[in-house]
Amino acid sequence: MKSVLLLILLLPLTLCAEPFTISYGVDGKFAKVNIQIIRQLYRHVDMTPEFIRVPTPRLLPDLNDGKTDATLFRVAGAQQPFEQVVPLASPHYFVSIHAFSRQALSIQSWADLEPFRLAYIAGFAAAQNQTIGMNRIETKTLEQAMKLLEADRVDIVIASRDTGLELIRSWPDSTINMLPTPIQNIPLFHYVHERHENLIEPLNQALNEMRDSGELEKIIINTLGF
Repeated sequence: MKSVLLLILLLPLTLCAEPFTISYGVDGKFAKVNIQIIRQLYRHVDMTPEFIRVPTPRLLPDLNDGKTDATLFRVAGAQQPFEQVVPLASPHYFVSIHAFSRQALSIQSWADLEPFRLAYIAGFAAAQNQTIGMNRIETKTLEQAMKLLEADRVDIVIASRDTGLELIRSWPDSTINMLPTPIQNIPLFHYVHERHENLIEPLNQALNEMRDSGELEKIIINTLGF
């Protein structure tokens, strides 16, 4: 009887509890594989987060301001200007950055991009930092960037292998190709607001277990299909 009474008393608190929100910026398979990984990661700590999409440039500022509880992924060191943002200890995914073009170009590094007109999504930190001083355009979406490429307004679009291939494969008549050599392979980290500091160690441990057991790799293969 006492236990039932306790449950009744706690029920309003449970029903009123705010969801644990995780923000993300890009869409498509790239977002899907990261969402699948992080959703499973939180299952290991008995949590079911809610994923919400926000503009990429707002991901860390909103997290730092406490408007969200975590952000799906950012690159290493992205937390530097933000005092309330904490990354997990190890990456959960590696993104392969490629140049996409209508020309057969030899692009093997960021420096090789210098002679060309470039486009990439606003908030793409790696592209922003590595192309300073180059002829570049930032777009709201990857589709906008690829359309600039199709219209010959830029020579190269910088994008992840996953999102770039998914998009151009959905355009049957596209003349855009992914150049084969990656510009960079970038580790991605999950970030949590400092108020959830008690979650950091359990999440780190769960991620290590997922990696060691092969669960992490299985999620990636099953989600991407390539």
